[in-house]
Amino acid sequence: MRRRMLVLTLAGALSLGACDLLMVDPDTAGSGLALSFSFHDASGDSTFYGDLTPVLEKVHRIRFRFTREGTARDTTVAGRMLGSELQARVLLHAEETMGWLEIRADLLSQQQRVLFTGQTLTQGASAAPTAHVDLVPVAETIEIPFAVLHFTGIGDTIRIRATAQFATGDPIEGAVIRWTSESPNIVEMLADGSAVSRGNGTARVFGESLGASVMRGLTVAQVPARFTGVAPADTTLTVGESFILRPFGEDVSGSPLLPGAEMGWIATGAVSVDDRGKVLGVSPGTGTVEAVLGTVRHEARITVVSP
Repeated sequence: MRRRMLVLTLAGALSLGACDLLMVDPDTAGSGLALSFSFHDASGDSTFYGDLTPVLEKVHRIRFRFTREGTARDTTVAGRMLGSELQARVLLHAEETMGWLEIRADLLSQQQRVLFTGQTLTQGASAAPTAHVDLVPVAETIEIPFAVLHFTGIGDTIRIRATAQFATGDPIEGAVIRWTSESPNIVEMLADGSAVSRGNGTARVFGESLGASVMRGLTVAQVPARFTGVAPADTTLTVGESFILRPFGEDVSGSPLLPGAEMGWIATGAVSVDDRGKVLGVSPGTGTVEAVLGTVRHEARITVVSP
């Protein structure tokens, strides 16, 4: 017995600036399963992503996954723009339109990269079932116009200007990028994409949007404008023990100096010091560490004892 086939008619208007985009099968419109698409954010604003027509014109194929009672079938068909219409045609077996049917749709570029994706669950047992899918843009990359960002003062704020992009290179207008910092005590990330310096050091920050992610290194190194002393001025260490000297004064932004500020360090005797002011007890005895800023020098005296 020959199996009856139903045609999946994709029909729906999308508000895309001044034009309406339709996905239809022009030969069988009005029959089979009608599936409408739209784009909007959580508030229901259909213009949230701006005019998507330039990207939709680059849709080359449409990949569907139909899942019914735990059984899935993938189908990929050609998609083509004719004027303001994106056309495609899919055939379903009659039994595949009965009961609950989960539909996933991916709109692909010519390089088979996903440009849009969405899914829905529909009851397809009626004579003319319909379903609606909210398609979401898929970002391939997040572009940031710098490799490493440097702060010279504590409390400085820099807005990271990042853009989520489709696989075609087109920007995704209105895409929200969510930022996190692995070291918020060094760099804190705010919800609006602003980075705020909180302490000296290096922090990695991560941005995510619509399936894409990016990482950047942000460095905070206070440049002192005024230097008045160091602490502790006199202390005792055990061999192998270390601590960071704290300079006093202000950076170029007017914030108090913190450990790790940019200045010169000179060690003599039983201790060593790195370029961030970290002092290490090397051998029993006494040592000194000088902090230097131009012609200004302040000294810390350290006694090193055996463990």
